[in-house]
Amino acid sequence: MPPLWSLASSGKPRSSGGCWTCRLRRKKCAENRPECDTCRALEITCFFHDDKPDWMDGGRKQRQMAETIKAQVKRQASQRRDRRYLDMIKYGEAAEPKSPDLSPDKTLSASPSQPQDGQTPWGGQLPIRPLQGEPLRDPDYDSNPHLAIIYFDFVFGYLFPLYHPPALAGGRGWMLDMLQSNRPLFHSAISLATSFVAMLRGITLEGKPSQDDYCFFRMMRKLDAQLELGLTELQKEVRSLNAVASAFDRTKGLAVMQSVIQMLLFEVAMSDKDNWRIHLDAAIALFVQIVPDPPQWRDMLVDMQDHQWPPPQSPIRFYAATLLYADVLASVTFAQPPRLQRYLHHVMPKDPRENPALELDFTGPVFLDDYLGLDNWILHTLGDLTSLEAWKRSHKDLVPELESRAKALATAIKARLAHVEQQQQSPGHKTQPLLLRDPIEVGHVVRPETRLQCQVLWLLAMLAYLHVMVSGWRADRSEIDWCLGRARQIFSLLPSQPSGPMQLRALAWPLCVCACLSPPQDRDTYSTLMLQLGPLTTFGIIKEVNDMMQKVWSMEPHLDESWDVSKCLNVLGHAVLLV
Repeated sequence: MPPLWSLASSGKPRSSGGCWTCRLRRKKCAENRPECDTCRALEITCFFHDDKPDWMDGGRKQRQMAETIKAQVKRQASQRRDRRYLDMIKYGEAAEPKSPDLSPDKTLSASPSQPQDGQTPWGGQLPIRPLQGEPLRDPDYDSNPHLAIIYFDFVFGYLFPLYHPPALAGGRGWMLDMLQSNRPLFHSAISLATSFVAMLRGITLEGKPSQDDYCFFRMMRKLDAQLELGLTELQKEVRSLNAVASAFDRTKGLAVMQSVIQMLLFEVAMSDKDNWRIHLDAAIALFVQIVPDPPQWRDMLVDMQDHQWPPPQSPIRFYAATLLYADVLASVTFAQPPRLQRYLHHVMPKDPRENPALELDFTGPVFLDDYLGLDNWILHTLGDLTSLEAWKRSHKDLVPELESRAKALATAIKARLAHVEQQQQSPGHKTQPLLLRDPIEVGHVVRPETRLQCQVLWLLAMLAYLHVMVSGWRADRSEIDWCLGRARQIFSLLPSQPSGPMQLRALAWPLCVCACLSPPQDRDTYSTLMLQLGPLTTFGIIKEVNDMMQKVWSMEPHLDESWDVSKCLNVLGHAVLLV
């Protein structure tokens, strides 16, 4: 089948005998009845009637129907991608276990609506059906190198604004290697770069095209083709992974997991509802197969050690950090314990990094502040908060026990906040040796004070989250007025700070929590903040943060005690992952 948007290549109808859908869209119509091939390929409603529909009035009704069909085209394209991905899992359910310790009842469910247990094997259980039809060809192939550089130079930095590895650690060179060697990851990266360029040109992928319709449709064709190619390449990788019947191939499993996480990042960046859930389920299941026992994490890194530079552990450390982070934030959305919580202590322990030289220990612990600007302690504690939330829902009668556990967590968070604030006020705050950082002092390198500010905002949001969990949405918030006020003050200053707007992506979760809980007199600050971001609000999760806070504010008079942060993260009708 040709790429989706190639069916929309002509700006004029083929004849006056086509269906009314194609006439409205000004596309060629195959003219076969009762459903034309054009509409069937797009899986949209084909209006093939002899009489002219009443909505073809050349006015308001016709414009409304055009918008409806346009939305249907986009929705069906997304569902087709999901079905292809789901087919990979569906056909894996019938497979024989590839490892003697894996039982058939642990295969991953194809339903994205039910988060799966972290023990579920995925990559080793997926035989793929032979692909039908001719291989997809990449339109505009010559533009791929340019888009790859845009992804490397701009998009990756936008998605991870606080990730600036030092030169002696190889910088971000490992990502360039991944783009060259991992085809599924490459195509999803090109898709992200395409949508990013569209945003910069003032085009929104779910809004109206700009005046330059040709450019819009060319970008959409490029985006759709790259996604199809990415899924096709992922199928090949999974088939190769399944080809080894004796044991699970860890090296191939790592490559597939990295590709799946990249797909997850694409879905989140595109704000494509909750399509991210199935990617997260698959990535977690693969991670558990790669590292069946948490203490094996360090052994795996040691086994990868060689004399190459940059170090071969860089990709797995980055994607493991991203996956554990996504797992904890998803647990807030679903009000359940993190599925990989037992891995946290072994992969990224709570203990702070005392020796700066550990930054170059590629077989040692992962420190989340190197990737996302927050301490391991914060992620551990947020996981404890979500576990307490899940415990509360199953022990509603044990209020004293809930209050006791919450008090211990609140005390720990406040102590941590005081410690970070003390570091902020210290004029001689300890930094890494210059040799371990960019020796040319590149302007966009994240400074220590920026990381400390991010940690303060996370801790303030966690206190607010804990208060609502224990006291309820309608309870007196005087106890947390000070932290909401402090957070509002810091957020209001971000646009005027160097790289401040870029930091907001790393602060999406605390921004959402603090904005949704903010009193009416503080809400203008958050609305103004969104306006100052300009086109950045159309790309990635910041748009969903804006939509969620506006929705919660509009519903505020009708919210009762049962409302909570988890419901805020589902208020748009789908689950949101703020990574």
